[in-house]
Amino acid sequence: MPDSVVTDGKAVKSSARGGIVRLIIRACFFLLAILFGIQVLRSELAGILPSMSPFLAVCSAVGARRITVWFLLCLPVFLMSCWKGRWFCSRICPTGFLLEYAGRLRPGSKAKYVLWPRFGNVVLLLAFGGALAGYPLLMWFDPLSIFNGFTAVWHKPVTIISTLPAAMLVVIVLFSIWRPNAWCHRCCPLGALQENMGRVFHGSADGQKHDKEGRRALLALLAGSFAGVIARNFMWGRRSVIRPPGSIEEGKFSAVCVRCGNCIRACQKRENIIYPDMGSSGIDGLLTPVIKMVPGYCSEWCNECNKVCPTNAIARMSLDEKRNISIGTARVLKEKCLAWDKKQSCLVCHEYCAYHALQLVDKDGVKCPEVDADICRGCGLCQAVCPAEERAIIVEGGVQKKLKPVAV
Repeated sequence: MPDSVVTDGKAVKSSARGGIVRLIIRACFFLLAILFGIQVLRSELAGILPSMSPFLAVCSAVGARRITVWFLLCLPVFLMSCWKGRWFCSRICPTGFLLEYAGRLRPGSKAKYVLWPRFGNVVLLLAFGGALAGYPLLMWFDPLSIFNGFTAVWHKPVTIISTLPAAMLVVIVLFSIWRPNAWCHRCCPLGALQENMGRVFHGSADGQKHDKEGRRALLALLAGSFAGVIARNFMWGRRSVIRPPGSIEEGKFSAVCVRCGNCIRACQKRENIIYPDMGSSGIDGLLTPVIKMVPGYCSEWCNECNKVCPTNAIARMSLDEKRNISIGTARVLKEKCLAWDKKQSCLVCHEYCAYHALQLVDKDGVKCPEVDADICRGCGLCQAVCPAEERAIIVEGGVQKKLKPVAV
């Protein structure tokens, strides 16, 4: 037997073994990403997958002007992209793994996207330009947060609204069935970042093409910065909603939040008061987390949402730090209050307030509640326990602020 045939046979076997190993690694990471997303392990692990994205980590850190230890998780992927380009896409990315097999349903449609523009580069540069202006754009295009958003929504009760953050993954799966590989190679900003880093460190022989791409990149960065300034200062999301404790300012929150669903999932396991927003914070805040004091309240003994955010839209903080954050202010609706309106003796909200923010005043011989805004944390316990037929005390959102510690 000729040596060339033997050599070719060994190469085929080696390639087959390599393909099997690669498949096993990708499948294992795919399952691990699901376990992280549904938070069957420690809830803190839910932030690992989105935090691995350099696209997400850099844009959120620049946009929020805040960096934490979560940022370190993106460094291995970033360094590998400098050496191997899209190595993460083809070896580990759970979204890419799913889309690859979705694309195999229509193998005859492969490569029909090759003349499409590289939308991923546009998204990447718009996001980074916006981040420089303090309002990163389109960060919810990140494939790892998209995957995480799908896995995190499956909690009870399952409703149409609760599952909306999962829609993005469904859309790109259907898109990949229609045009296999098109998302990964033309639309994904994380893939574009890896490809560009590989080019920077390995160079390109086509200098004229490099110059042309450089001009386009500069224009996209400027456009992103301009759009970021407009969005942050003049557009949408300026209504008073109640955000999870430790949230950054409202003018940035809608941009830095990537709708990954981690905080909603973590809260559903405890207090069940964080929901995806359906427009109350404006168009730009669609599907971002908001607090509704039904059926529970923001417990002084819970900080689960502060452990899982991968982008610093919600800061990590201890229970003691969280207890000193005001997420809103309670307001007594006197026309509905049993004490103020009905002249009935009712001290329920006063008795339950953990922060002693409800003071009692005398009105016609009846003790009536009033809110001390300098103490109220907006936790919503008073609203949750109010016995009136219609809640006579409600929490209204506002700028989160740090208050003086009180004994709990």
